[in-house]
Amino acid sequence: MTSRPPAAVGASPFAIELRAVCKSFASVQANQDINLGIKPGEVRGIVGENGAGKSTLMAIASGLYRPDAGQVLVQGVERHFKSPHDAIAVGINMVHQHPMLVPSCTVAQNVALGESGPAVLDLDAIAEEVRTLAERYGLKVDPSARVETLSPTERQRVEILTALRRGQTLLILDEPTSVLGEADIGGLFATIRRVAAEGCAVIFTSHKLREVTEICSAVSVMRHGRLLTTVTREEADADELARLMVGDALVDAAAGSPRGRARDGGAPAGERGAVLRVVQRQRTGGDGAVHELQVGAGEVLGIAGVEGSGQRELVEAITGVGPSGTYAVEFDGSDITALGVTERARLGIAYVPEDPNVEALVPDFPVSWNLALREYRDPAMRRRRWFLDEEALRARAAASIEAFDVRGAAGTTRTAVLSGGNRQKVVLARELARDPRLLVIVNPSAGLDVGATQYVYEVLCRHRDRGAAIVLVSTELDEIETLSDRIAVLYRGAVVADLSRAAADRRKLGLLMAGLGTASTEPPAWSAT
Repeated sequence: MTSRPPAAVGASPFAIELRAVCKSFASVQANQDINLGIKPGEVRGIVGENGAGKSTLMAIASGLYRPDAGQVLVQGVERHFKSPHDAIAVGINMVHQHPMLVPSCTVAQNVALGESGPAVLDLDAIAEEVRTLAERYGLKVDPSARVETLSPTERQRVEILTALRRGQTLLILDEPTSVLGEADIGGLFATIRRVAAEGCAVIFTSHKLREVTEICSAVSVMRHGRLLTTVTREEADADELARLMVGDALVDAAAGSPRGRARDGGAPAGERGAVLRVVQRQRTGGDGAVHELQVGAGEVLGIAGVEGSGQRELVEAITGVGPSGTYAVEFDGSDITALGVTERARLGIAYVPEDPNVEALVPDFPVSWNLALREYRDPAMRRRRWFLDEEALRARAAASIEAFDVRGAAGTTRTAVLSGGNRQKVVLARELARDPRLLVIVNPSAGLDVGATQYVYEVLCRHRDRGAAIVLVSTELDEIETLSDRIAVLYRGAVVADLSRAAADRRKLGLLMAGLGTASTEPPAWSAT
């Protein structure tokens, strides 16, 4: 199957045009009178707070939802999409923030999913097409590899290649850099520019406003379900876009680096002693690696590294969600390497993963049930032995929803209908309700708007100041530098540096993350040395 041109072309300057589009879910008006046109070859940014209506609008454009009112026109021809398949047929494809792939299938098999044709597909021919497209657009991936073995960056490349192979009128990229380290973002932008130069319209939705102003020629701002304004790249910088998104209630770092630490001149980190000690075993001396990491009470240890440098393995070892691998783990002086997730949670270890939909929430459960997933065995949560006390769950949920400002939610609200930022707040509320001794959190601002990001940072700082030890894993150097007291760098599965924040300048971190720096270890602030 080769790339094909769109099926029909009308007398319109737009690749896609949305006219007076409205969409509601029960009493919530997700989109109201949206008018938007994207020209061929244009890269248009769509920004707005979590819950502003961006995802709903993109779902309508890609055929996932049908509008309650209004029109969708593709190259001047009105379309009534019944499914994403109808949108794909006229060249509209969406690459979702969380890739929608079959992990057990190969790259070539995933690329071929959903296409009509012969009963037996020529997978060798499809694999060759994938190789050709990958080379053409700079999207390196092995067509024969199983998706379950790929990194998040490589999975995203598979989805983009799938879309490009189908032939393009419009390519929608939903938070495409949320899974990427800084080294991969430049490559993605080069691909976007190449696609646009060939005449494909591109929609780029993101909360990373500096990236939006770098790649997009114009940016449309949404607020409360409405399209507020559209500005050119020259008319608005990241700060101005943030002001438009959230009004006059600007956060300190609206352009993507909220100042969350608020500890200048404060007490030294970890003054109440070490909480976590992780030792990397089975490594010979003299390899330049740091073999031990520690984090103290009231301290934030940032873990930096390009995507795929061993962050997942380290997190799994600390939290118990996966094998300990080469790591031995001590918590409050006791060896917990052999303990499972439940036992570690009871000791006071909390975990907020990068993708709460997959690893931390049951989207079809109501918010009250998701908030109780850690403690549903608690007798206080049960009316009788086998039945949950729904009244107690709802009361507890109401308190958490208010405390963590989970917008648009009640205890009975199905979690799936919440925005990404509000789902993140649900996970935080559940994990922090137990006042944990140690919190492990991964890419906390991924997919969040500037207001939600600032809120999450403030929550982390409050718990740090109350004495919690925090391990922060992030591919965002701004995030690491903003929140961390110490910064450890991973490279190819090894910890190659453990530095104080003052000693970890951006250039040194970049070299270490690329494997070009010199390993260094400094004693923690609470160390006897």
